[in-house]
Amino acid sequence: GFGKACEVCMQEYAERDRIKYLRDKLETILMNSMKDSEIHGKHAVRLPNTISIAFPGTDAQALVIDLDLNKIAVSTGAACSSGSIEPSHVLAAMNLPTDQLMSTIRISLGRFSTEDEIISAGETIIDSVDKIKQQLPNIE
Repeated sequence: GFGKACEVCMQEYAERDRIKYLRDKLETILMNSMKDSEIHGKHAVRLPNTISIAFPGTDAQALVIDLDLNKIAVSTGAACSSGSIEPSHVLAAMNLPTDQLMSTIRISLGRFSTEDEIISAGETIIDSVDKIKQQLPNIE
């Protein structure tokens, strides 16, 4: 039994590394195109399948809707508050500025995510952010 448990654990560990690779790839795609974006917790120990990223000058709710229309599911809140339209209570507790709270989305990768899907999602996210920035009034 213990041997089987170790075998399953090693398989899960390899899967974790694959998903972390895809997460890092998506982050690189996004950051290379949108240098003003900020990944929350970038240098912290974090889940291998999740990205919390702020796109300054973008309304996160508008971005969630536009991405949903493009078949990409993201959220503005924490996973434990799914369905909420409020910004992440975790980020609010970190005392992030309001503009960051209101421009942050959470992206989760799944066990079956592929590298091609990640590349495509990155391109779609970039296009959506650019479109929304052009539509919103410049308040600076």
